[in-house]
Amino acid sequence: MLLLAAGAEALGASAIDQANPIGGVANARNVTSINHYAQTFTAGRSGLLTRIDVDLFKDTSASGDVIVELRAVDSSGNPGTTPTDVLYQTNINASSFANSSTYNVSVDVSGAGILMNQGDRAAISLRRTTTSTAIKWWVIGPTYAPGQAFTRSGLTSLWSPLASNDATFRTWADNDILSASRSFSPIFDATAEFNGSTFTLSSSDFAIGVDRSTSFNSERRGILEFPIYTLPSNAIIHSASLQLTTAVLVESDTISPSVSIHGYAANGQLDFADATVPLNLIGQSGPIRDTTALISVPLDPAYIQSLLGNSNYLGLSARADVEDYGVQFWSSEYPSASLRPQLLINYEIPAVNNGDYTPTAASTPPTMSCGGAHLLRPFRLGTAPTEPVTHTSTTPIMIFGEIVSETSPEVEAKCHSAVQRVRCPSPVRLGLRSSRPFPRSRSVPVATSAKSSLVQGAHAVQSNGYRPEPTARRRPLYPRPMNSGLS
Repeated sequence: MLLLAAGAEALGASAIDQANPIGGVANARNVTSINHYAQTFTAGRSGLLTRIDVDLFKDTSASGDVIVELRAVDSSGNPGTTPTDVLYQTNINASSFANSSTYNVSVDVSGAGILMNQGDRAAISLRRTTTSTAIKWWVIGPTYAPGQAFTRSGLTSLWSPLASNDATFRTWADNDILSASRSFSPIFDATAEFNGSTFTLSSSDFAIGVDRSTSFNSERRGILEFPIYTLPSNAIIHSASLQLTTAVLVESDTISPSVSIHGYAANGQLDFADATVPLNLIGQSGPIRDTTALISVPLDPAYIQSLLGNSNYLGLSARADVEDYGVQFWSSEYPSASLRPQLLINYEIPAVNNGDYTPTAASTPPTMSCGGAHLLRPFRLGTAPTEPVTHTSTTPIMIFGEIVSETSPEVEAKCHSAVQRVRCPSPVRLGLRSSRPFPRSRSVPVATSAKSSLVQGAHAVQSNGYRPEPTARRRPLYPRPMNSGLS
């Protein structure tokens, strides 16, 4: 369903895809650090999601931030509840937007690399950094059939549907962009340390250790697991890489450590079995010679492709290649986000835009009335009006136009109220951006995804207490085990 309000403008190559603007009798829901709200939507066209807009009411006393998130949905269509379900997150200070009802908060999400297929669902969610009720989200309806409003109390609660409302929002998409890059934070990372016949797991250190010494009968392996279930199920993966930043390096003048990366289908939970997964080489670092340097390890895209639809998580086991020489990388626990591990995936989705998304007839929203004026419900692509669209009241209302065909993407009605909600006494024609049957491919910038929380293993986990400094460097004059004096 493509819902376009009169007066809609294009944003570069982007165009409005979905919208639920204020119309009829609107209410407002208090958004606080306790009261969270979300609205799901269904993509009308395949392409890159570029912008989301929401309507907020703000009291003059409002302060603090509004946290705007884009979330994946579960199999039931409900907003995801875990940190790894967050596809994008940003904070908007209350002082940065005016109090109006015309999409006064806009968020550019084009850099997040979120490609959506026609018919895919996602959720816009709002919460705040304070318990103040000075900021509210305008809601109406329910008027948006391909989605639903939800609420919850706090970060650990499940989302519950709001049967009586849909939140006001608008999404933008670029149907020409079908390839993008996305960056994923690990759901956890850890070090598995072997000493003789025993080993321990640690997921709370600032660094991940990778080294081995046969003479000391010891080894440390890095473990990282990344959520890949938020990629489209039909994603075509072209390349992938593991981004790591070195913290400590054990080398000599002539020998440098290197790391092999082995892949496995993971479950997103730290377990002793993760430390002993079979060898499955999907990437290799090459010699590592610099501390505080970003190491990009290319990964086999075919292996990651094979996991889509079969495993929700990609597991990576980092193992030392050179005896008695090793390295430590900053972990997800490290305070500086720019130095934490990241998985970078370059992917695309098929160019399928066969008309607009059409929900089932049972979910068609009802006709609404406002101040005696007939408020026309949104049309689907290709449907014909059953009656003239007339405006018989002086009450300013929002009326959606109708797309008669893709070959003539124009809308005509007796009267449209513009986005600014002004009265419109004469017929207005509204030109709409038509789809392109053969979209061209454009790349988009890489952005860092939202920080994921760490998962602590259910087994006994030990911390070696090591907290290396960013400039730490060890350069012995002769080979020696990394675990000697470094752990």
